[in-house]
Amino acid sequence: MSDKLSILEVSVEVISEIFEHLGSAEDRLEVVAAHPKFAEGFARFAATAHRTLKCGQLPLSYCSKVLQLAGDSVKSLALQNPANVVALMKLASDHCPNLEEISIPVRTEYWAVIQPFLLSMQKLKRIDLRNDFRPLEVIGALLEFPQLEFLLLVGFRNDNLSRIDELLGLTSLHVINNEPIDVYLFFAPLKNLTKLEVKVAYVNCPAQIDGDEYWPKIKELILTFGIFRSEMPYLPSLWHLSISHVMPDRKISQLFASSVSQYAHTLGSMGVVYETQTASIADARIISELKSLRVLCMPYVNNAFVGALKSDSLERLFIRDSWNLTNSGILRLLRGCKNLRLIDFGGCKRITKHLVQPALKILRKNGVLPGNPVEMRVNAEFGDHISHMDLTLMVISRCTADEKPDWTGYNLPNTSEDN
Repeated sequence: MSDKLSILEVSVEVISEIFEHLGSAEDRLEVVAAHPKFAEGFARFAATAHRTLKCGQLPLSYCSKVLQLAGDSVKSLALQNPANVVALMKLASDHCPNLEEISIPVRTEYWAVIQPFLLSMQKLKRIDLRNDFRPLEVIGALLEFPQLEFLLLVGFRNDNLSRIDELLGLTSLHVINNEPIDVYLFFAPLKNLTKLEVKVAYVNCPAQIDGDEYWPKIKELILTFGIFRSEMPYLPSLWHLSISHVMPDRKISQLFASSVSQYAHTLGSMGVVYETQTASIADARIISELKSLRVLCMPYVNNAFVGALKSDSLERLFIRDSWNLTNSGILRLLRGCKNLRLIDFGGCKRITKHLVQPALKILRKNGVLPGNPVEMRVNAEFGDHISHMDLTLMVISRCTADEKPDWTGYNLPNTSEDN
């Protein structure tokens, strides 16, 4: 009589661990098909491994099996291939009662089919819908989700977003569009927003009326293309502002002409890229008035701009690809911004290692200590052979042309509502 233990006699928990060591989805499916007990083991494995299920990275057959056997554990579901959406949405509707996040490509051809499946998922807090810019009305369906807080809409026409201002529970809205959308006309009623991100934004906000603040809770405002026909409205909770392309010829000194004194003690992080202009001394003076500003990202600047910056709050500065910037500009910057601890000037080819020695003298005068040195991110043109100098007050790191600066949303403040 054999004393060997059959694999079918081991616990489901042990069997579930087998799937952790199977590298491919196909291998896992073969094992699942071998015996019902293996299916139980897979269900236990998938319940932990696929709480977030990204179907674009896995075969349809594998995703279907996960949804069938472990759907009640799936919290987040991302679909990618429009050809598979109907089948997977049906499975998710049947087997995923606890789904909180979903991302799906939507098309006019099958929206009517999947809409009932989507509406059955009443615990959804985040919905991402990716359209192809053809007419499609989805806002009516989105109004049926009482817990919806986070919404991403890609490829929708403005006339299909006319009711978006009825989604009053939204705290985060991201719109990727290709025609300018009037942020005041479409989004002003959304008073609970803490984050608004729009690809092509038209900003023409009327003069504010006392007691009727725009987006009183908003912390982050991110515009890829900002078409400004008015000043920036004052947003009392705004901490992070990013405008990748300012259009038309508006400047910071114009955007904050009457609100700079209000933003002076609230705005902590800002990134602005001019479309066709150069940052001026007037811009630097406005920025210097922002007494809470800790992070600034402004590429393509010159010596005059950085030399005019005077800030005791600024800690991190990203001024990449500023081709006219030289060593003298950086030295003037260090004198005017004594608490800077990071300067990223990758792509500034006229800044060289000869900056180091006079910069160290300024840092000593500024009271910089070895335990909290200034980091300078440089590129190849900066040069080498500076190790003999006393660099305890300065850290020099190399950056590459394709490396993105890590400035976005730096140190967003927490509030009691975040906990």
